Amino acid sequence: MQKLNGLNLTTLPNKVKTAAQAKFILIFLLKAHLLLRD
Repeated sequence: MQKLNGLNLTTLPNKVKTAAQAKFILIFLLKAHLLLRD
């Protein structure tokens, strides 16, 4: 159980980082799309 908890703790920051990057990319693409439309 301890091993599993350690694994979860090490993979969680990576998931959060990936989610933050995906969100940033989505916002960037949306802004670029709006700029191109004007």
